[in-house]
Amino acid sequence: MVHALGGMRGPARTFDAFAREIAHSWDVSVMVPSGFLADSLGDVTGVHLQRLPAARSRPLAWARGASTILGFVSRDGRPDVIHANGLSALNLAAPAALRWRLPTLVHFHESEIGRRQRALLKTWRILGLRPSFAPVSAFAKEILMSTGSADRMLGTLPNPIISYAGSGTLSRRPGTACVGYVGDAKPRKGLHLLAEIAVRMRNEDVAWHLYGVSGRENGYVDAVRSRICEAGLEDRVEWHGTVTSTAQAYRGVDVLLVPSLRESFCRVALEGMASGVPVVASRIPGMTEVVGLASDEYQFDPNDPAEAVAMLHRLLNDGSAYQDVAARGVEVARRFEVERVAQTLVRYYEATLAASARPAASCRSRSGC
Repeated sequence: MVHALGGMRGPARTFDAFAREIAHSWDVSVMVPSGFLADSLGDVTGVHLQRLPAARSRPLAWARGASTILGFVSRDGRPDVIHANGLSALNLAAPAALRWRLPTLVHFHESEIGRRQRALLKTWRILGLRPSFAPVSAFAKEILMSTGSADRMLGTLPNPIISYAGSGTLSRRPGTACVGYVGDAKPRKGLHLLAEIAVRMRNEDVAWHLYGVSGRENGYVDAVRSRICEAGLEDRVEWHGTVTSTAQAYRGVDVLLVPSLRESFCRVALEGMASGVPVVASRIPGMTEVVGLASDEYQFDPNDPAEAVAMLHRLLNDGSAYQDVAARGVEVARRFEVERVAQTLVRYYEATLAASARPAASCRSRSGC
């Protein structure tokens, strides 16, 4: 299993959950840079950790990482399947996969494919690499289809969550309402929409807790912070910065607001639902495949912050609606627990092996991936 980045964003947590679950019955070699995943998986039974070297530039990081994987496979033996967690991981694993004709499965997360990734996919295809793809959602599948990969497409493979459904509350706590945001400082996460929603609710008894952003990251966040201050809401907004425990963040809010402009899946919304927290989210492709299963009536048009205000107002003031949405979210989230999703992943491993004409039986118990 190969992952290209050291942070703890959604794809990394997906990788962590899969590696832990698959290691119960397979020997799993994990190749990742230093960081969250290396620290998290370092002492997991059945997981053999290989750290990828760091570098100052992307080309150098790729060269060193690909060389490390080539050396690892040459030294420790060929795995039955390479599981590349995203297109960046595929780029790292591609030289080894090509050299030894290794069956390769790519779990596709990205909501956008730029020119560079399209060119690399085309290059690997020309060189003879034919990976299988498991996109994270139907929306991600549509995007991937545009790269000419339709003939290697398996079904969707949603992001899994560790089993903690129902760990939150199903009734709103008394006093000041707490609306939470969990995300990063990129504009596509819609932090500016949260600011507009907060401005429209400035006369409500609401506090806003922002996890994953410190308020000082970049010019975009500076503009959002200025908007909040101009509205006199600086005392109502708390910037928590880096999150080490997302579960703790969800437990600290009454409602989770997910105002993203673009998502290929949205783990944050799913984790909020699993924690028993009602979710109000933007009505966009990808998001509807998660939130829409539980509460499509609480998805708003990103161009209409007033619509989100009405939804938040109802949830924060109608105890029956609050409990109903929270309970439906918990129930839907159980479908995405890693124990269930990993069964699909194993089937995709076997399909990838079958497509390469290698025997699948060798991969089912205590074999490499």
